[in-house]
Formats: sequence, C-alpha cells, structure tokens
Amino acid sequence: MYKKRLKNWVNVTLFATAIILTTVFLIVSAVLLYRSYNPATHQKSLLVSYNSEDDVSYKIKAKANSYYKDEDLVMNKQYVSSVLDKIIFNVSYNFDSSKLLNYTYDYSIVATLIGNYDGSGKDDELWSKEFILEPSTSINLEDANNIAVVKTFEIDYQTYNSIMQSFKEEFNLMVDAYLNIDFKVNVKSTVGDNNQIDENNLINIKIPLLKDTTYITYTKTGIVNNNIWTTVNDVEQTSILLKIIYGIGVLFGAILDGLFLLKAYKTTEKDRYYYEVNRILKSYAEILVAVEEIPDHLELKNIKVSNFKDMIDVNEELHLPILYFEENNKISFFIISETHFYVFIIKRNGFYNKK
Repeated sequence: MYKKRLKNWVNVTLFATAIILTTVFLIVSAVLLYRSYNPATHQKSLLVSYNSEDDVSYKIKAKANSYYKDEDLVMNKQYVSSVLDKIIFNVSYNFDSSKLLNYTYDYSIVATLIGNYDGSGKDDELWSKEFILEPSTSINLEDANNIAVVKTFEIDYQTYNSIMQSFKEEFNLMVDAYLNIDFKVNVKSTVGDNNQIDENNLINIKIPLLKDTTYITYTKTGIVNNNIWTTVNDVEQTSILLKIIYGIGVLFGAILDGLFLLKAYKTTEKDRYYYEVNRILKSYAEILVAVEEIPDHLELKNIKVSNFKDMIDVNEELHLPILYFEENNKISFFIISETHFYVFIIKRNGFYNKK
C-alpha cells in the first residue's frame, strides 16, 4: 500500500511539473514572439541637468534708545517695533547647468503694503499699495551655464508703519497691516529640439505693522535639482528565422499544454470513479455481495435507480442484499426481488452514467 501511494505521489508530482514547465515554455515563447513584432524603443539619454538655490538674510538698524544696539537685533527674533529703523535685506538666487545653453531670465522686487479689516475674522483686504523696489529686468545669456542674481534693498520700517497708522486713524477702523515683499526670478531656455527649462523662483517676506512687537517671516524655494532626458530610437530588429522559431515554440507549447490538460481531466475522472466505487464497497461491505455475472432478469421489471442512497432504501425495505458486478471500468449494483430488478450503474466514462 505504501509503495503504491509513493508511486502515485511521484506520478502526480512529475505530471504537475510537466504542466508547469510547458506552461512556462508557452508563455516565454509567446512573449518573445510578441516582442519580435513589437520591438522595444530604448530611451533615457540625459540632455542636461541643472540646479538652483535661493537665500535671504537681513540685519536691522535700531533707532536711538537706551536698551538695544544694532548688533542686538539679529535675524529670526521678536523685536520691539518702536526701536526699528531700517531693515536691510540681502536676497540671492543661483542657477547652474551641466551644459552651456542660451538663457533668458528676469527678476524683480516688489513690496506691497496691505491693510486688512481686523473685525470680520476673514482678513478682508481694505487697501493695498505697491512699491517697486527693483523693477523687472530681463537679461539674455548665450553659451552660459550659470546665472547669479544678488540684490540688497532697504526697508524703512517706520515709514510704512506710519502710512498704515494714518489709514487706520482716518477711517477709524480695526486694521491688520503688513508689508509683503516678493523677490521673483524666472529662468527659461530651450534644450535640444523641444525640451524646455522653465524655472520660477520666489522668496516671500512678510513684515507685520501696527504691532507693539514685530517678527519677520519669510519663505524661499530652496534647493531645486532637475534633469531633462530625451528618447533615443534604438529599435532591435528580430530576424525572420527567430520569428519562425518563436512561432513554432508557441504552437508546440500550446499543443503540449492541451494534451497535458486533457490527460489531467481524464485522470481526474478516473480517480473520481475509483474513489466513489471504493467508498461504497468499504462503507457498505456488510450488505454487498459480489457476483461473477449479472443474473438473467429479462422477465423482471427493470428499475433504474438514480443514486446509491436509493439502493440502500430498497435494501432496507425488502431486506434483500445488494449484489454488484464490475467489468470494463463499470460497476453495476442491483437488487433482485420476485418481480423487480433494481439497478444502479457507475461508469468511469462520464463518472455517473445512468444509461
């Protein structure tokens, strides 16, 4: 019994391995055949790489007072507004590329005085006014790989604060005011036929006004790194001979897979037949009697039973044994009474075949 089970396990393992290998062979052949008619286009050729970085710093000049000196008012601190005199800003932008290109770039510095209504909770703008600190300037560069813009500008804090104080007093309103400063740099270039460099950089500075203390905030773009790639048409051509080989591989793999699957289906049907027959013979051995041939029953009324459970019901009702006869992958179970011939047949071909 052990040797038989081992042999069956080996056969099933080899059969499953054969199906897997033929399926893999079929898939590989199909992929190669497809790629031979649809060759891949290789790409990724670096045209240019570039990076940019911006920065902002400032220092404060203090009005005459008994407590603060200029060196005390360092960046990123809270300041007493009444001692602020001049704020000197330094802004910078640097752009580098890996190749010499023709560039067009422009820059500007604009301050906007903004007064919002402080009573609605929505920051509704009441009034604003622009001050051009650095007019928009456009520059063309040929065969360059670096752009550097460094600017210094001065903000008279008390002047802008006084303007907003006058506005507030004239209209007797609650006003939330600040000075907004934008340093903008735009860089453009064409790389190759139709690849564009279009970098837009912004440093934004906000200075609160009409406050007892002042904290200056700012945002910058920071470091930017980019690459521009191009597509290279490098098509791999497949020979006609290889296409034929791949086609034969697909056909051969499909035929083998079909044969193996058909055999698997038939083997499964055979296994189901033997399993069911063995189950019945083992479970109902006490009421089954094997015979060497089917007795003559032409004079009896023939009744085909649809399942073995019904045969059990007839056995219990008539108290007659269930006879069985097996030949040529078919087994017949029957009960013979004085007037009737009850029969239930299991065939390997089609498993349950009641014909």
